[in-house]
Amino acid sequence: MLPPLNKPMKKPLPIIIIILLISAACFADTVNVLLIGDIGMRDAAEYVYHRKDGRFVPGIIPADLRKTAPDTTFTFDAITVENRKLCTGDSHLAAITDPNHKDHAFYVEKLSEPWDYIVLRDFRESVTGDPSFPENLAKTVKAIKNLCPTAKVGRLMPEADLYTSITTGTSLVAVCAKAAAVQMEIDKLEEGKPDFVIPAGIAIQNIRTTYPGKNLSLDKPENPNYIDYVTPIERDTKRLSGELGCYTAGLCLVGGLCKLTGTNFDILNTELTYPEGDGEYAQTGEFTPEIMAIVKEGVDAALKHPAFLTVSTRKTDPIIKIGAKISSANVSKMGEPERELRNAVSDDIRIVNIENNRVTFRVGYSQKTVTSK
Repeated sequence: MLPPLNKPMKKPLPIIIIILLISAACFADTVNVLLIGDIGMRDAAEYVYHRKDGRFVPGIIPADLRKTAPDTTFTFDAITVENRKLCTGDSHLAAITDPNHKDHAFYVEKLSEPWDYIVLRDFRESVTGDPSFPENLAKTVKAIKNLCPTAKVGRLMPEADLYTSITTGTSLVAVCAKAAAVQMEIDKLEEGKPDFVIPAGIAIQNIRTTYPGKNLSLDKPENPNYIDYVTPIERDTKRLSGELGCYTAGLCLVGGLCKLTGTNFDILNTELTYPEGDGEYAQTGEFTPEIMAIVKEGVDAALKHPAFLTVSTRKTDPIIKIGAKISSANVSKMGEPERELRNAVSDDIRIVNIENNRVTFRVGYSQKTVTSK
């Protein structure tokens, strides 16, 4: 007989909780991902995972994913060899297929593990329009599937790089278009066609249509000849910047995997952790809420429209209006100029120097000097 309605049901409650916990455990999903590429793949994975005490642990983007998709866990590992191409020369393909290659045993052992997704990133073959790339990519995909037949094998599209643009006298948009044309040839493959494409290169190009893509970097590139080309998106002509560039590629990587697995990860509306570069990934400037909004929009647009560029409306750097407001302020009479300017103008202001009535300040990855009253 059922207990009276005015008495609490004490005994069934723990049973219900146990059932819910068991159900949650049954629906929880672990997705194992292997990343293969050169140092560019390592850049893309900087905020996806990192090595700690000899093992890989989740980076800040997967940690954010857990807030909105607690039932999905991504585990990552990687084979990233600096300057090793995907298919030609001293390549990952050679290491997989040639028994005499010095790394063959390592690749065979690693690829024999039970991966769900294997993601490839080429060195730069696709952005340079290498006509042999699609066929060689197909050979690589088939070689991997021979060792790990249950895995879905796809590619992370690399970004159009400044080096290719400068040395060929071609605009970055044209380089990106060439890479898209190579992808169209890959789509025509009858055998060895990748199972998916993650459009990180398109996401980066989307960001380049915004004001950070037009401004020059506050950091000097390794080669001073390219100081008039490098923007806050890059740290040199061939590599992404440690915060803005790497974070964009990493967010696109995780967002693409979520889309493949049906994981609910709302990039636009999820509160994401702000990146902070360290060591070689350190970047002068600050990843502000405005920059985060730019990254979210660029990645979201790339995942929705992976075949073409989405031009952003965020073309005007807010530092221009902020500079005008500082120019009209009487900085010489301020006791604590940075605090007072941040309260009066914008919380994103960072004062670099004040000399007489000249104020040098930063907002995000931009810097400006103005003369105040």
